[in-house]
Amino acid sequence: MKLPAKYQEYLKALIDKTLFATMYEGMARIYCNGSFERNLELLSEEPALLETMAKYGDMFGADVDLDPQGRITIPQSLRKLLGLEDKSVYLRFDGDVISIYSEEQHKTEQARLMAEIEESLKAAKAKGFRL
Repeated sequence: MKLPAKYQEYLKALIDKTLFATMYEGMARIYCNGSFERNLELLSEEPALLETMAKYGDMFGADVDLDPQGRITIPQSLRKLLGLEDKSVYLRFDGDVISIYSEEQHKTEQARLMAEIEESLKAAKAKGFRL
């Protein structure tokens, strides 16, 4: 999968270039800049939970690399499990995590947003936001 140019620029500028692809909440995720490890550290006071989440991440995940053409390869087992093979996907980069939405997940997210947008637009307009 070829990443957008802005994603590539960001990833290439990182000191920690480790990328970890796994699944969380039924969606493929690519954790960048040590973000998977930082998430695990949040669980340090609950060793059993930390161990379960680390094993879960490893069960579905693997380190991935950004190649010179700006592409990454999601592990085949993860692509197959999530039905991402030879399909269009949608990406969202937030907080050092790239979420990979399938077509169905993207449509579900769009529908959820459209159901909530009117109230949000009114609140934003009241604060001076203009489209």
